[in-house]
Order: sequence, then C-alpha cells, then structure tokens
Amino acid sequence: MREASELNRERRLRRRLAIFSYRLLKTPARSALRRHQPVGYAVLHAVTNAQFLGHRFSATLEDVEQFANKLEQ
Repeated sequence: MREASELNRERRLRRRLAIFSYRLLKTPARSALRRHQPVGYAVLHAVTNAQFLGHRFSATLEDVEQFANKLEQ
C-alpha cells in the first residue's frame, strides 16, 4: 500500500491543477502498463482533453509538481 504522504501529494496536485482546468490521471489499476513500469501519471486539459504531460503515463509526481509550479508563476 502506498504511503499517506504520497496520497496527500497526489490529492493536493489534483486540486492545484483543477484551478487551471487540468486533470491528473494515474495509470489504470488493471492496465498492462503496470506490469512493465511503476505507477505513472498524465496531465490532461479538462476542456480539450489535450495531453500536456506524461505520454503513456510516464510522468512522476515530481514531474507533475514542476508542471503545476510553472502554471502558478
């Protein structure tokens, strides 16, 4: 099971991205990708569904935090 701090980071990032109309997606639980790589994330624009980060869920939470920081500047 994942640590509570990681879950809190994920929740906080979801809220931060939602302010700018972005969505944070995580590798689906029953995805074939999970067999070959760890849990990954992707950032999509909520209105256009354009993917901005994490092609094939390749982004980490650190990558998403950097993206959110750039949005807030």
